[in-house]
Amino acid sequence: MQIAICDDNEIFRQELREYLEEYKDEKNICMELCEYSNGNDLLQADIKHDIIFLDYRMEGENGLDIAKQIRMRDKKCGLVFVTAFPQFVFDSFEVQPFRFIVKPADKEKVFEAVESYVRQMKNNRPVSMIEDGKHITVMADDIVYIEAKGKKCRIVTKNSVYNISNTLSSLSSELPESNFYRIHRSHIINFKNVKTIRGNAVTMTDDSVLSVSRSKIREFRMHYFDYVKDNYF
Repeated sequence: MQIAICDDNEIFRQELREYLEEYKDEKNICMELCEYSNGNDLLQADIKHDIIFLDYRMEGENGLDIAKQIRMRDKKCGLVFVTAFPQFVFDSFEVQPFRFIVKPADKEKVFEAVESYVRQMKNNRPVSMIEDGKHITVMADDIVYIEAKGKKCRIVTKNSVYNISNTLSSLSSELPESNFYRIHRSHIINFKNVKTIRGNAVTMTDDSVLSVSRSKIREFRMHYFDYVKDNYF
């Protein structure tokens, strides 16, 4: 596992490195750690990182801008924002952060972030479907939303759109229940790919705007904020 620490505070980088080294020894796993004191060095590094612990606010740099550049070239990296400003949490959803850690970092929170990343990678299971008589498989995390079209479905992923023969109900049984929610009789969304929520309008990471059924708004918000609490903090 390749992990990067990007923070302009040397003392904090050392503390985080010690926590991660302890986790590596405790779990007896293969882990390589890289440290960067600024976002430019991180972006220039020719290394594919599995997890990046990224300071939200560094001297002369905005961690969110750095995260946007990372996301342009790496959709799967686990971005863990470390910040003394937790009020910025919802501003960062467009870059799909994996976790937030509030400074000063707690060792258990760091351990939990790595453990959760490993667990989520295992839970990112393949979803099987049929398009034009051909069997197709996509990874659950890549699905942005699913739209019912009569007895068929339209699946929008991060990179493609599939028009498939499966029904919405049959597909829902294959999806990780904690990550997906049926907001309307015609739509199932992936919480992981939600960008913003305003009223009953949900904007997804592909900028599609979907409406939550009025009868489901309260339940939807409860499920979504449970997801945020369990997966980002």
